[in-house]
Amino acid sequence: MFPALIPISLLIHFNPGTRGQIAKGREATVDDTILLNRDDNGPPLRVWKGNTDIVTYYRDHGVVNKIKMDDRGFCNSTGLYKNSQIDIITLGDSFTWCTTVTPNQTWTSRLNGYMGISTYNLGMGGIGLYEYLQIFKKFGTSKFPKIVILNVYEGNDLRDADKYNQFLKQDLKSEKNGKNHSKPSIAHKIYESLSGSFLLSKSYVFNLMVASMKNLYSFIYSSLFLPPEVDFHYQLVFPEKTVPFNLENVDQNEVSYAKDLPGGKISFELFSNALKEFVQLSKRDHFIPIVTYTPSAHTAYRQFVHFKDSSLTNILNQFSLKQRNFFQSKAAELGFTFIDLTPSMQSATAVSKSQKLLYFPTNLHLSPYGHEIIAQAISEHLIKFPKISEFVSLEIKKNVDR
Repeated sequence: MFPALIPISLLIHFNPGTRGQIAKGREATVDDTILLNRDDNGPPLRVWKGNTDIVTYYRDHGVVNKIKMDDRGFCNSTGLYKNSQIDIITLGDSFTWCTTVTPNQTWTSRLNGYMGISTYNLGMGGIGLYEYLQIFKKFGTSKFPKIVILNVYEGNDLRDADKYNQFLKQDLKSEKNGKNHSKPSIAHKIYESLSGSFLLSKSYVFNLMVASMKNLYSFIYSSLFLPPEVDFHYQLVFPEKTVPFNLENVDQNEVSYAKDLPGGKISFELFSNALKEFVQLSKRDHFIPIVTYTPSAHTAYRQFVHFKDSSLTNILNQFSLKQRNFFQSKAAELGFTFIDLTPSMQSATAVSKSQKLLYFPTNLHLSPYGHEIIAQAISEHLIKFPKISEFVSLEIKKNVDR
């Protein structure tokens, strides 16, 4: 009688048709997306349709949980995309997208205020460098940007590059060996046999029962067979108070990748092909390629952070340092500009301390103040480059003349 009461954690396991009936008008669904055609053989990539309302459920004080996309499905004021030419286009994941903030509070939008030239945000959550370039080729090249900023997030962009690489390997393996012969679990077999049934396509009650069983099975399986969770909780210990961070113990894969790096199980070279293509695009389309680096919260607050698992201190410090050094070396090798935002963020934490946090403690994304500091730091770096300084000065003069 009241399907709107079904929690999201169960609704995601419903039959797609039944799930769509319940979710419509309540949540953004697959019907609110478009499938982007890729030219790099990567996994399917969906972007939001224009004017879609996105609802999130972050719990931190002061977060924005309802956001409306612009007319092209990105985090900007409506109408910006209609401009025939946009000066700066930004690419990135949820640390570029308007996660927990309004579109006007993102560092992309604030960069417009600092530099006085047009900016447009093509960020999207949950993707990596290879996906950024696909979005840019679809929506960015036609705007003839003078500058393109590709923002790397320390915490999970390596994970996304690894996902892309693993997808390509699996695809090649499937082509060579035919179908994937991995053995599905008994629970998966049972669910698949039911997926086309009348009950799953029509009955909310039956879907709820099956979804609950799937959740229970996942809990039992993870408890008995999967390795224990990484304890990624930490505190920021300031002179005046202590602030708990990562209350929900998220982003555990950041620790996993940091641990795999020294033994060679993972490599930052997974980024290389994306960086090469970025530079090639810049030469073809005549824009200045810039890669910025946004640190994780624990790196920005390095002098104040205390991990519950003290062994993570050195592991994550080394992961951050080596990742930044990699991008610095690739900038020299390939010919893009690299801006490491870590020093600016660390300086801001030393000044503001606990008074104004740069990240939200639970969801670990940038606060409005964090976006402000990043925009300020990028603008200060850009204005130092002769080509950019000259371009910005001319654009400001044009605006004044108008």
